[in-house]
Amino acid sequence: MSPTPPPRAAAVAKYLVVGYTGFLIVLLLGVLFQPGVLLLRDMAVLRHLALHAGAVGFGDLPARNAPQDGLLALVGMVIPASWFVRILLVGSAAVGAWGAATLATPAGRNSVAFRQVAAITVTVWNPFVVERLLQGQWSVAMVAWLLPAVVACRTHPAWQVATVWVCSLTPTGGFVALIVALVSACRRRFVAVFGTLCLLPWLVPSVIAPPTSAGTSAFLGRPEELVGTLGAFLGLGGMWNAAAVPASRNVGFAVAGVILAALLVRWIPRRWLVVSAMAVLVFCVLWRWPGLVAHVPGLALFRDSQKLALFLIPSLVMAAGRIGAACPTRLRSGMVSGVVALMAVLQVPDAPVALMALRPLPEPALVREVQAAQPTGDVANMDSAGLVVYAGRTVIDPLYKAVGSVEAGQLVVDGQVVDPASSRYVAARVAWEARDMTQLAKLGVSHVVADGKLIDLHNEPVAHRGGFYAGLGLLAAWLCIPIVAGVVARRR
Repeated sequence: MSPTPPPRAAAVAKYLVVGYTGFLIVLLLGVLFQPGVLLLRDMAVLRHLALHAGAVGFGDLPARNAPQDGLLALVGMVIPASWFVRILLVGSAAVGAWGAATLATPAGRNSVAFRQVAAITVTVWNPFVVERLLQGQWSVAMVAWLLPAVVACRTHPAWQVATVWVCSLTPTGGFVALIVALVSACRRRFVAVFGTLCLLPWLVPSVIAPPTSAGTSAFLGRPEELVGTLGAFLGLGGMWNAAAVPASRNVGFAVAGVILAALLVRWIPRRWLVVSAMAVLVFCVLWRWPGLVAHVPGLALFRDSQKLALFLIPSLVMAAGRIGAACPTRLRSGMVSGVVALMAVLQVPDAPVALMALRPLPEPALVREVQAAQPTGDVANMDSAGLVVYAGRTVIDPLYKAVGSVEAGQLVVDGQVVDPASSRYVAARVAWEARDMTQLAKLGVSHVVADGKLIDLHNEPVAHRGGFYAGLGLLAAWLCIPIVAGVVARRR
C-alpha cells in the first residue's frame, strides 16, 4: 500500500472532486434554470399549486402524488413551487454525490479521490435518472440520486430517516428508500417505525380506496439495441416509454451499461448482491407474468417494472467506490476507476442534449384564467381526458394542479387504454353533454372548460371534499416526522 497523501494534496483532491460533481450537475440540470414553469409529460409544476383533495391523496385518482403535490401546494403559498422543485433536484444530486463519495472512503485507503469520482459518476450520470426526468417523474429521479446517501447515513439514524422522508415524496421512492435503509441501518427498529410513518400519506388513502391495476405489459421494461430487455435493466435503462429515452440508447450505447455491471458485480458487498438479485428476479417474474400486478397486493407499485432498478443503484455505487481499492499502485487504481466513470458516462453520452427537453415554458394562459376565476367548486376540463398538448409537448393536464378538478386520469399507450377515466369524470362528461347542470352541481362542478374556454355554470355545487381533511392531517403529520425522529434519536 502506498503512503497516505499529504494534507495539502488531499485538500486539492477534495476540491477537484467537488468541482467535478458540480460540473456534472450543471451539465445535466443547467437547462432548468431558465424562466418559466416545468411542463413535460408527468411533470406539471406551476408557480402556485392548489391545496385540494387530489393533492393530498383523496381525489378521483389513486394517491400516486401524495404527499408530493400537497407539499408543493404549501410551498407555493410562499415561493414559486417550480423553483422549489429545481432546488430539490440540484440538492438531491449533490447529497447523492456526497453519499457516493462517503461510501468510497474506507479508512486507511489511498487513491480515494479516483474511487470517489467513479462512485459519483455512477450516481449522478445514469440512464435511470435521465429517462425518469424525460418522463417528468422528477421525484423518482431524486430518489435514484438520494439512495447512496440513505446508505451513507446508516450510522446516523435520524439523518437516515430524514433521507427516507425526502424520498417518500413519491410512493415508490418511500418504499424503496425504506427497504434500502433497513438493509443498511444500525438501528433497524427506529428506522422501521419512522420510515413506515413516512409512507402513510399515500398508504392510508390507498387502503381506503384500493387502486385497480390491470395486468398489462405496457409498463414493463423495454429492450434496447444490442442488449435486450434484461441487459437494459442491468444498465439502469429500458424504461417503457420509448419517446422519453435519449437517442444514444437506440444506437448501441446501452452496451456500456452491461460492461459496467460486469466490471462491478465482483465488488458488490454480499448483502447488496442479494438485494440486487431479488430485484432482478422480480423484474424477470413481471416480465414473464405481467398479470401478477392485478393479483398480488402491493405489486402494482412496480407495474412500471424498470423502477426495480432503483434497488441496483446502491450496489453499483458501492462497487464503483471499492473496485480500485485493491490495486497495488495509485496509477492502476486511477485507471480502473477512470474506466468505471467512462463506462457510466458512455451509457448515455447525450444526456445533456436529451435533457434540453426540460426547458421551462411560460405558464399556460388558461391556468392563469382559471386560477383568477377562483372557482367555488371543481373544474371539469372537457378538452382533456388526462393529457394535453402544450407548446408541442405532451403533459399531464396542468389544471389538475392549478385548481380543484374533476381528474380524468385516462392513459392510452400504443392505442390501448391502460388506465380508464375516473368514474366522476365520466359522469361529469355525460352530464355536460346533456347540459344537466343539476347533476354537475351534485358532482361538485362549478366551472367547465370546453373548446379552450372557461364556462361559469353559475350554480352552487355540492361540496365534494371527500377525505380532504384526513389527507391534510396526514400531510401535517408527515411534515413533522424528521423533527420527531431527531428528538427521539437525541434522547436515546
